[in-house]
Amino acid sequence: MKNRSVLVLILVILSIVFIGLSNEISQIWTNYSSQDYSDTPGQARTGWKVKTIQAESIAPHELDFIDEDLGYGYSNTGALSIVYKTSNSGRSWEEIFSSKDLLIHDVFFASGSEGFLLAAKVSRSSSLMVDKGSVIIKTQDGGRTWRTVFDSNSFILREIGFTKEGVGVVVGARPTNRYFSVNLVLFTRDKGETWEDSSESLNQKALNSVGRIDDGLMKVLIKDSDIYTLSESRRIYKSSDEGKSWNLFSQLKDDPGQTAINNFGMLENGSFWLSGGANSLEGTWGMVSVLNKHLVWKTNRLDGYCFTAVERLSDNEVIACGARIPPFKPKGTPDPNEAVILRSPDNGKNWETLYTGPASSACLSASKLSENLIYISQGNGEGILLQR
Repeated sequence: MKNRSVLVLILVILSIVFIGLSNEISQIWTNYSSQDYSDTPGQARTGWKVKTIQAESIAPHELDFIDEDLGYGYSNTGALSIVYKTSNSGRSWEEIFSSKDLLIHDVFFASGSEGFLLAAKVSRSSSLMVDKGSVIIKTQDGGRTWRTVFDSNSFILREIGFTKEGVGVVVGARPTNRYFSVNLVLFTRDKGETWEDSSESLNQKALNSVGRIDDGLMKVLIKDSDIYTLSESRRIYKSSDEGKSWNLFSQLKDDPGQTAINNFGMLENGSFWLSGGANSLEGTWGMVSVLNKHLVWKTNRLDGYCFTAVERLSDNEVIACGARIPPFKPKGTPDPNEAVILRSPDNGKNWETLYTGPASSACLSASKLSENLIYISQGNGEGILLQR
């Protein structure tokens, strides 16, 4: 399981984009419909306006906006991994870092000048991309120069965050052999200059009934002085003392393993939420799950749609991006897959379509710039500003 969730998410995105580039949709398949489906590309409902941005043939995979104008994103291709910067809400992007020897997993900027990227060391010289460990790289001048502050030949680093007090946290996995891994959490208390492995106390809480661990951390969430991590097995661990001790807070147990988790957050009312999507032999779906006040998970699934990114506007209102993928394709019909942006007013119980487009424009990531403005990157290198 050591890097399963990351691989599943990458395969889902690549499959959607590949389908669109091969067979750009020329008409809508009429044998499949949803209640709120609109077949007019670019047509928004409920006061939302959609504006397509002709970016410079880039498609940031993950987005991190400091404010409504300043943001960062990255993309991984077969030849290069690139970090981009925008100063105008994604209307144009500037390349600030690139490498053929790294596969970027996360980019985080605490301010307009200081930022970090997590990346796997890889070899692109053969048909297979070989993972050779991970690095943490830091910039203090907005991306003009970068330097490595942590280097490991075995760790898998996935996500980074900082507390208001400046304590940094990186989560990931440490392989124990070819098939198994354990949870990994690193801490820094000197602005990311040095990093300490603090995984032991967390892994003591992760032992199963036979005293083994086969898991890895995917996400980190920081709320005031509390640090929460999400594992591949959907376990949420909590620490209130900067990683000295951990407790198992909750676990989402009824979610199929095929779901690639893409978002982990906390609502304004303090409840946790997760979202994800799947496109597999077992089916295609998008899901939104919320942990209610009784510490019970409530999950809503939308079959036939694969969510690749989800943003929240409130405790109930959700914007989901991805693709509509019907369960089967009749002979002699155009490929029916298409990119979609959906809105739910009630945590995924009901959905309406805000935007549809060819599958080649499948949405890769979304970032809320303000309460009424969302930037969405697409697989064809363009961007969308969703505004109301």
